[in-house]
Amino acid sequence: MAEEMTVSTVLDQLSSITQQMNEARLVVGGVVTDVEKLRNHLKAIQEVLDDAEKWQ
Repeated sequence: MAEEMTVSTVLDQLSSITQQMNEARLVVGGVVTDVEKLRNHLKAIQEVLDDAEKWQ
């Protein structure tokens, strides 16, 4: 009986850890996407600034 409770407790903890890892992966994935978008915006701004500099 005690072994069943221990196994059950371990399984509950593993389930919780797995859920937390999945949530963290979603957060990290969102951050990576945001960084890529920011990088693309900054590249576009740099191109506009370079073009404006040529015209001066």
